[in-house]
Amino acid sequence: MNKFLYLITLASKQILRHKVRSLFILSSIILSLTVSLTIISLFEGMFTQIQKAVTDTNTGTYQLQEKNYAEYGDPTSPIKLTDEFLALGGSAELVLEGNIVQPEGSASLVVLGVNPTKNLDVIDLGHNLIEGEFLQEPEGVVIGEDLALKFKFNLGDDLLLNYQDEDGSLRSELLPITGIYRFNSSSFQKTYIYVTTKKLQELFFTQERDGFYFHRIVLKEKAESPELVLKSWRDINPEMNVVINFNKGLLNFFIVIIAITVALSIFNPIRMLLEERVFEFKMMNTIGVSKIHMLILGMIESVIMMIISLSSSFVLFGMILMFLQKKGLDLSGMNNGKVIERAGIELPSIIYPIWNEKQFIQAIIFVLLTIGLTYLYSLNQVIKKSRGAQ
Repeated sequence: MNKFLYLITLASKQILRHKVRSLFILSSIILSLTVSLTIISLFEGMFTQIQKAVTDTNTGTYQLQEKNYAEYGDPTSPIKLTDEFLALGGSAELVLEGNIVQPEGSASLVVLGVNPTKNLDVIDLGHNLIEGEFLQEPEGVVIGEDLALKFKFNLGDDLLLNYQDEDGSLRSELLPITGIYRFNSSSFQKTYIYVTTKKLQELFFTQERDGFYFHRIVLKEKAESPELVLKSWRDINPEMNVVINFNKGLLNFFIVIIAITVALSIFNPIRMLLEERVFEFKMMNTIGVSKIHMLILGMIESVIMMIISLSSSFVLFGMILMFLQKKGLDLSGMNNGKVIERAGIELPSIIYPIWNEKQFIQAIIFVLLTIGLTYLYSLNQVIKKSRGAQ
């Protein structure tokens, strides 16, 4: 124990003997690690916000879909909502395609028949109404703000919906507008409208049916059913999945470049820090100190440098993280204040960082690669040189 404490003391003194180089190495690591952690946490926050925007809008985190609907998007074969399906939880929904034709133009619509209470439990849209209420009136329809603006609809107006029933016959129905929502994207607001499941069944079926029918069950948590096809939000919105995966790839590439750049920038200072001690290592070799013990001494120095750089980086990053979690990073100026949409969903303009255990592990790996490996390589070369010079 005393021997180990002596080696720690000796290693600390060696670091302090070369204050300028040691400070340069530590500053390079602390700055790069803090910047990397900040960028990673901001990207992690952005990915989480994008995923939430997708799942809260329409898809949910998971969906159990009727097989024909899952494979072909066929709305003509909904299945009955039995107790077995009710036990799965979530929001069972009917889906119907329709359109409207007005003097202002025409638009294709997706009509969703939902149970308002269950829908509010799994999707956030019903909490984002700017006028009216979310399907409190059984005959009403809830539409998006952009659709209302395009066709000059107001609360209480009638929307004439054109659609095909289960026999493929063209039909029309007047639906009073009882709610207008603003949520997540203009393209979504122009396309998706909501009615109660009961009302949509009345529109779709040519004869009265016993019970309720559905095409999909929207879920927050994964569930299984042999009669239904399970799809995640990534399957339902593959375009957004591609956007996220592409950005994750760019982020990983960026972090690798930073690690390589920092390793190269501190390689010479570490090598010079050790080169100046060739005579010292030669003397240690002369008095019988083994190469292993020399390596241990050098690696203790690197561990001390790692601890200082990690602890300092975490303190600095923690201060930045607390500030950004309160204020966020406003990116609205990047597109002149205009909203950016990808895959039909608005990307967040203010990013809030998220910190997790994965980032902690990445930070340790980053320091091991930059300090540990460069120190080990340089130390090994200097020891060889000192032993050869004997």
